Amino acid sequence: MGATLDAEGLAVEFGETLEDELDLRIEARSLHEVAEAAAAQPMVHVPRVHAEFSTEGLLVMERLDGTPLSQVVDRPADRALADVLTKSQVGAMMSGERFHGDPHPGNLLLLEDGRLGLIDLGISGRLDSFERAAVFQMLMALQLEQPTLLYESMVSIGAVDPAVHDPDEIERAFAAFMAAYLGHGLPPPEALTDLMRLTTKLGLRLPRSTMTMFRALATLTGTVEHLSPGYPVIEVIAELGGDEFHRRLMPESASEFVQQEWAQLAPLVSRLPRHIDRIATMLEHGRIATRLRLFSEAEDRHFVQRMLNLVVLTLLSIGSGVVSVMLLGVEDDRVLGLLGDVGPYEVLAWTGLFIAVTLLLRVLLAVLRSEADARRR
Repeated sequence: MGATLDAEGLAVEFGETLEDELDLRIEARSLHEVAEAAAAQPMVHVPRVHAEFSTEGLLVMERLDGTPLSQVVDRPADRALADVLTKSQVGAMMSGERFHGDPHPGNLLLLEDGRLGLIDLGISGRLDSFERAAVFQMLMALQLEQPTLLYESMVSIGAVDPAVHDPDEIERAFAAFMAAYLGHGLPPPEALTDLMRLTTKLGLRLPRSTMTMFRALATLTGTVEHLSPGYPVIEVIAELGGDEFHRRLMPESASEFVQQEWAQLAPLVSRLPRHIDRIATMLEHGRIATRLRLFSEAEDRHFVQRMLNLVVLTLLSIGSGVVSVMLLGVEDDRVLGLLGDVGPYEVLAWTGLFIAVTLLLRVLLAVLRSEADARRR
């Protein structure tokens, strides 16, 4: 189990995450990037950092006057504020911008002017282009209820190790998950959390930022439920994802389509010369060896042998027949006394024709026998 989950890798990742959280300069940079991502949402405010006073162990930022959402009680449901929060965070995820990695009610303030304040960005995330493509592939797989496509998205994101994981087992697990959650209508919010639990159970290791995104979505679900009970968070995510799907699948111009495709192909093309050079170097030093065993199975050898025999018999039959016909056309004044007016060339010709017909009949019988065996199987 430890090898499947890569316990050593998890420990290293935990240590790196802890070091990042202890370095407050990283949180300061995250605050700045989240503020830029949420700039289009005036109802969401991120405190400004005073960089001149901040250090690795000290973070000085703007004071926000408000009440944590976790302490707000007896407040009417606010669908508009839930919309703003969801769209700001999910929009940042979809566009590859920095998003809050732990948006629970204690990390959100209801400011005195009615806005939402985001604080405590020790955990944040940002999806790279490969991760965004894989996430969109996941969402499309869920929408189309295709477990194979969901598995391929896990492969493209690097979560599957062919030496450890069984593709059939993973696809069956995904199919069972879809059968449980993806019926008529959209899945319930807890489906996201259960999908992440399933990937962990299967031993799939998603990249840190992708896991951060799914955890943030699960936490966001509880927060918007606090703001507006019964809020359809999955519908809003599907709506935002649908807009992005439409933009990706139906670009406004040919140049935009080329730019999108090149953005995905360029990293692969740029690495291709290095891969070719590396393979050539390994070949030069004899570090690549191949061994190919043709017809290693006895059944394959027998099949090829039968085919060769039939080909040889057919060629012999055709050759004997052609030579015999040619001998029949040869004029010969000699005759064999025992056979009347029949000459030696004519005897050879008829003998050859008899051999040719016999060989052809043998080939025909072999073909008919093989067809009969195939029908019986």
